[in-house]
Amino acid sequence: MTESPGPAKQGALWSAIRWLSRQLFPVWVIVWINGLVLRLTVRDSVEFLAPLYYATPWPVLALLTLPFVAVVWRSPKMVLGVLVVVHLFGAAWILESWRTNEPAKGAADLRLVQWNVSRPWRRLPGTLDRVRNFDADIIMIAEPMPERWDLTPDEWDETEKKWLNAFPGYETSFSSGNMLAAVRGTVVSTQSDELDKGSWYTLRELQIKGRSCRLLQLDIFAKPTNPRRPPLTALVELANSLRDQPLVIVGDFNTPRDSAFIDPLRKHHHNAWEVAGIRGADTWPWPLPVLSLDQVWANDLIKPLRCRTAGNWRSDHLWVEAEFVFTPDTRN
Repeated sequence: MTESPGPAKQGALWSAIRWLSRQLFPVWVIVWINGLVLRLTVRDSVEFLAPLYYATPWPVLALLTLPFVAVVWRSPKMVLGVLVVVHLFGAAWILESWRTNEPAKGAADLRLVQWNVSRPWRRLPGTLDRVRNFDADIIMIAEPMPERWDLTPDEWDETEKKWLNAFPGYETSFSSGNMLAAVRGTVVSTQSDELDKGSWYTLRELQIKGRSCRLLQLDIFAKPTNPRRPPLTALVELANSLRDQPLVIVGDFNTPRDSAFIDPLRKHHHNAWEVAGIRGADTWPWPLPVLSLDQVWANDLIKPLRCRTAGNWRSDHLWVEAEFVFTPDTRN
């Protein structure tokens, strides 16, 4: 029979916890204060502080506020004040990242799905079953292939074939940056390059349902300490140069949509969820996403009609479903 820990051992454990809490308290306060100040002022524009901004979205700040209850527990008014702040942070998150409106009515001209599938290997059969069920004109997959060292050369080739054969009736192709696109239409041309070191894009000229449009797929380098200014500045310049035709920009930005470096994109482009979204905008990490890393944007020649996120346990990213209508001057 196992004996329960005695009073001496329990006392030692609580003493260790209290000691550790006292040591971490200054760090916790610094993170809380600086995260809040960044969120209310310069956001991620100060690049060496950007990782802290990304790590402290409103729901995380709300959680970091709760331990203040243990500090002020002797004062009911102070405890109430802490709980009010927690609710304010939660409300800020809901206002920025949730919609309860009904989806727009009407038929869409173009349907698209973006999903980062997180390099599946053991999960590949179930992931393929899920993506086969997406009824979309364009299916964009980020990170479809596992790390190379996880597979033998034969396994790598077989995995590529499984992906390429997963979409009958689509033109399917891989591109640099471990990206895959399946288009139910004609890919007229393809161009790939780096926005910045480790951040890739692929531009496709498409013919879908008798209409011409452009599809810009991207994957921004995921390392939190990697500066976002260079790739996102290059993205804005590229997108602005393509304004003569309907353009959809889609991918894993690895940067939340409230980034200061995404603001310039808003001048001539619209975030699909912000225009026509329902439910939550955040896509990472599943099952409690707090960052909108996976995004869909469009220029003024193609209008978002509906947009929503959804997901399952097969990836730590939710997918984004977006539907569009072409503006009248682009219809044939």
